Amino acid sequence: MDIQVKGQESAEYLISEANGYRSREAVTVTVPASTTLAAGTILGKITTGGATVVADAGNTGGGSLTLDATTPVLAGAQVGDYTATCIVAAAAGGTFRVENPDGVVMGDVDVGVAFADKIAFTINDGTPDFAVGDLFTVTVAAGSGKFVRHSADAIDGSQNEAAILYETLANTTVAAVDNTVTATVRDSEVSGEELTYEVGADAAQITASDAALKALGIIVRR
Repeated sequence: MDIQVKGQESAEYLISEANGYRSREAVTVTVPASTTLAAGTILGKITTGGATVVADAGNTGGGSLTLDATTPVLAGAQVGDYTATCIVAAAAGGTFRVENPDGVVMGDVDVGVAFADKIAFTINDGTPDFAVGDLFTVTVAAGSGKFVRHSADAIDGSQNEAAILYETLANTTVAAVDNTVTATVRDSEVSGEELTYEVGADAAQITASDAALKALGIIVRR
């Protein structure tokens, strides 16, 4: 096997949990190459994926919307359709209003100016000029739903604490490996001394993770 799973006795972080299996779920965990994730590792869930853009077929303007080449989807992005609609037309320019998938206005952005709030893009001028009502749709795809080691620097949803790994996983291969295992996701008490926090976590980050776990119903005791 590429992944070795130790016995359930590895769950030394658990102090108490709900009756039956109510505290646990089977989850798919991605383990990087040549990496061991110990029981008690705090996990995040990949909830958002990449982004695509479509120009409305009825657009007058010949310009385009270009997603940021490095990070088109930013932390906190919702899955669904964001829209950028021209509200002010101008020669070689214009202003677009950006709305999130719920229809909430996020702000206005001028042609040629970078926009970076949940999604990152620039609207480029073209020929002919944009007209009021011209529309671009940026679709943020759903993530894989897989779990990885939590990292506050992530932007795919795994920056949010979502579970605690119940079993120790060791990947001895040269590629990332997925495995379906058990995780604690709710209604439990755990020992903070037995948890593995994000890489390099300081006291403030540990406190923040403990608070996030508490919101899930996982109480960290020390």
